[in-house]
Amino acid sequence: MKANTLIGMKIIDTRGNNLGKVDNLEIDEHTGLIESIDVKEKTDKLASEDNPISFSEIDNIVDSVLVNLDKD
Repeated sequence: MKANTLIGMKIIDTRGNNLGKVDNLEIDEHTGLIESIDVKEKTDKLASEDNPISFSEIDNIVDSVLVNLDKD
């Protein structure tokens, strides 16, 4: 899968909550492996916030990114 395919994908937690969309990827410059993804969350109509999710917390990637998290 190409990075530009991941950018903009919805991110869903274990309860089915939409956490936001993939905004960016953090890549280890030594190994070339993805370390985390930045999640763009809407905080209101005009603002948004980036929050990282560790790559180890990703459960599956299909039409959206499924993460093994439970958002409170």
